[in-house]
Amino acid sequence: MRAKVKIILPVLLLAAGYCFPQSTYNFHHVTTSNGLSDGVVRAIGQDKYGYIWIATLSGLNRYNGYTVKQFQNVPGDSLSLPAGLIRSILGDARGNLWIGTNSGLYKFNYENSHFHRVPVSNNISILKMIEVTPDSIFLATNRGLAMFKPNSQEIILYNNPRNAVSRKLLGIPVNDIFLHERTFYIATDSGLIVFNLAAREPRLVQLKPITDKSVNRIAVDGHGNIWASYGYIGELLVKSDSLFKKYEVFDDFYYSSQNLLGNAIANFFVDNKKRLWIATTFKGLCFYDERSNQFISYRNDPMQASTPSSNQYVNIFQDKQGFLWLGSEGYGVDYFHPDQNFLQLIAPLAQHESLLPSLWSRAMTEDKDGNLWLAWGGALTRQNQKEGSFTIWKNVRNKPKQIHYNSIRSLLCDDHGDIWIGTADGVNRYRNASGKMDFFEEKDSLPHSFYWCIFQDSKKTIWFGNRGNLYYLDTTDRKIHTVANHTVLSKFNNQGVRCIVEDSKHRLWFGMNGSGLTMYDPRTQIAKQWKRTGTNDSTLLDNVITSIAEDRDGIIWASSYIGLIAYDARSDKFVQYTSKSGLPSVKTSCLAVDGKNRLWIGSTSGLLMLDASRRHFKTFDMEDGLPTLEFNDQPAYKMKDGRFVFPSLKGFVAFNPNDYRETMRPPQLYLSAIKIHNVDLRKSNYEELEGLELRHNQNFFSIELSALNYANPQQTWYAYKLEPFDKDWIYTQQRVVNYTNVPGGRYNFHYKATADPNNWNVPEKKLTVNIGTAFYKTVWFWPLVILALASLSFWAYTRRIQERQRIYSLQNKAQMLEKEKALVHYESLKQQLNPHFLFNSLTSLSSLIETDPRVARKFLDQMSKIYRYILASRDSELVPLIEDIKLAEVYAQLQQTRFQDGLKVNVDVEEKDYKRKIVPVTVQNLMENAIKHNIIDVDSPLVIDIFTENGHLVVRNNLQKKNFVQTSNKQGLANMRSLYHYLDRREMIIQEDAKFFTVKIPLI
Repeated sequence: MRAKVKIILPVLLLAAGYCFPQSTYNFHHVTTSNGLSDGVVRAIGQDKYGYIWIATLSGLNRYNGYTVKQFQNVPGDSLSLPAGLIRSILGDARGNLWIGTNSGLYKFNYENSHFHRVPVSNNISILKMIEVTPDSIFLATNRGLAMFKPNSQEIILYNNPRNAVSRKLLGIPVNDIFLHERTFYIATDSGLIVFNLAAREPRLVQLKPITDKSVNRIAVDGHGNIWASYGYIGELLVKSDSLFKKYEVFDDFYYSSQNLLGNAIANFFVDNKKRLWIATTFKGLCFYDERSNQFISYRNDPMQASTPSSNQYVNIFQDKQGFLWLGSEGYGVDYFHPDQNFLQLIAPLAQHESLLPSLWSRAMTEDKDGNLWLAWGGALTRQNQKEGSFTIWKNVRNKPKQIHYNSIRSLLCDDHGDIWIGTADGVNRYRNASGKMDFFEEKDSLPHSFYWCIFQDSKKTIWFGNRGNLYYLDTTDRKIHTVANHTVLSKFNNQGVRCIVEDSKHRLWFGMNGSGLTMYDPRTQIAKQWKRTGTNDSTLLDNVITSIAEDRDGIIWASSYIGLIAYDARSDKFVQYTSKSGLPSVKTSCLAVDGKNRLWIGSTSGLLMLDASRRHFKTFDMEDGLPTLEFNDQPAYKMKDGRFVFPSLKGFVAFNPNDYRETMRPPQLYLSAIKIHNVDLRKSNYEELEGLELRHNQNFFSIELSALNYANPQQTWYAYKLEPFDKDWIYTQQRVVNYTNVPGGRYNFHYKATADPNNWNVPEKKLTVNIGTAFYKTVWFWPLVILALASLSFWAYTRRIQERQRIYSLQNKAQMLEKEKALVHYESLKQQLNPHFLFNSLTSLSSLIETDPRVARKFLDQMSKIYRYILASRDSELVPLIEDIKLAEVYAQLQQTRFQDGLKVNVDVEEKDYKRKIVPVTVQNLMENAIKHNIIDVDSPLVIDIFTENGHLVVRNNLQKKNFVQTSNKQGLANMRSLYHYLDRREMIIQEDAKFFTVKIPLI
């Protein structure tokens, strides 16, 4: 028989019809853009920590949800990743990680990241590994079935004549192997071999439909059915019962969707719920649905990021959390959770654009027969959920109009079962009984306009809100009227309406199109309107209301383009939610309240959920399966089965809010790196680190945390505290923790992580940190420092008195006021150098005194030269350029003593410019500014170039900014610019682009 393969990725549109997905999955992607060594995947596994290991053609990759760490072969290094193809990966029950290659078996050493070959595995190609007991791992190899005993490092080949259970059948090269209830099913070119571990007698089974005997892949599902692929390239599929008496052949796997030959079954996988999955080379991922005896194919849609990245899968692996990981042929790895599909997508496939030209979804309703009506940006569709039939209404050139306009904005199924359709140019009504489409015109009191909403209240009155007015269908005379004829609402005539809601007290709430929020109570015949009238208005945030909802406490919520408001009618008070309140996006719409009184919100940052306490927002983004971050600025829809439907710019997002649980299992948390000057303190195995010993000059460090939240790592929250340095816990979504200037002593670094920021009742980890005490904190050192600082302060005070006297002597010279201002700026600029430069220099000097006295003496001499130059040039307005360059070279040598290869300074000044003038200490200040604001690292050194160009001195450095500069007052360059403005008509030029920060000083 032919296979029943049903492609259900999002909404499948066909010429005869289309169908909604029975289920859709959110596929995450790990590719070379994430750091994967290449995209051709040959094996996937998981280690004892929970990291995912991915073997590609060019290397082995470890993935933690954020980054990929590569392991590759190093020629000449026998302990690096072995050369050759990796065919299998196994993390066993004891925590060992085994790597099976085409030339042997290797064990990974976590402590030093070495790969150790199992000696007896030479020249054995290991296709698959299955752990049966802690000391018996069965291997599918090119030399037949084998058993590996980790304790003795022994490999037993079953084709060995000395083996008591040796059989000729078990020596046949293996294509695939599957273990079911202590029985191995072995696929070979000679047929299917069944080997029961208890009976220890292999037998050859001839599957009747397979005429050439060769079996490519094998699996046993949860009901004991045996599945085998066969054929020239493994394109045919047979299903057998456990007794090999009943067979069913599926031959549609032979064809791709284009009816081309070449599709093959690459792999079988039975998951933890005993469901069968099939990886194919053209048809993507296929799932076997037992109830319908059909295969459901999940395939790539280039318009939807959450779909598979390709249609060519070669292997499948399931991790401890239940995620299925799919290795592709050139596109890296995709992964998803088959049982955690909170968000569903309803959207057309990209290849069916001719039928449904727009992904922009607008509105939805259900009729009395259970049909789903969908309003799109380019058509109206109706879906028969039982039959899967599909009907579309759209206007086509040179054909009669089917609706007023192709852009549909609102839908309503009224009490009679008729469908009202609000378009961008009028209202239609589809009569279900007759199948007739009515067109309403000016004569029907529904003029051509943009109809935002159509709503039926509890009294069966139908309301129509368009861009400029409000209309209603009276239940008594069955005629349509404008509100100009309404006894209460007439005062709101000629005001547009975007959305309408009836609350639990049967009051009608109108979200106006520029006129704010209006409430009408039919019982009391009272109407009230609120408008924002000023920037400090405490009621509304905006007069355009996009959606309205009532929560279980009777609070009315209204969304707008600039925030969200909550109105309590009992107290007549408004509460505003903006970015200051933690609202991730101020443009909001699609409001809906679930049974737990949580508010769901569509935004431009994704789907938001405000918890029942009204304190915390939860964000769902594209990593959670959204097709886009932006939702349509209209209301949401609640289906009869309880699902919410939110229209987005790339299809409808449907979900059952009851499926979301805030109390999620906390992710596994590890230390993944500890760095000083961006250099790792150790090469590997941070996961086992419990204590850290640092020298006194290593008291500035960063700690990187990794929580294994594969569902959406960007939604993970971290909490940490360095006790007693930090007073309280610090909560953040940043996983890199930075500490600077931590005093010597013993500390405890506490850290934890959660996927739910409302729940911090999660396991806590601790790292002990010991920081040595610097020698300059000894009794003898500080008196010397105090004496030096006193001398320096006395000198500074004397100079300050002299400077003040000089300033007083010039007060009567008005023409010099601008100069004095610039000089004061300059003096301030020079003063910035002294304390921090002196402190850093003394710190470096203290380290050198212990480690290298000779270099320390040279370092001290260079310091003396710098301060001697500052003293000598202090009263000079200008100095020759060559003198300042020489000072900069001394300063560069001084800093290179601190940063070694992390700092490079290149000086290329033309000789003809040596005598040109410059303000003293200019070059040194610019160099120090570059050092202060940029990261300096031996792997990515800071390069400072100094040269002359077109009458300017140019100081340029590569841009690698620090996130935060503690000692920066943001005034240094501003003061220097002010000074040069006085000295020369040419401006000092400051430029910054993606690569460089450049300052150009005019030479005088």
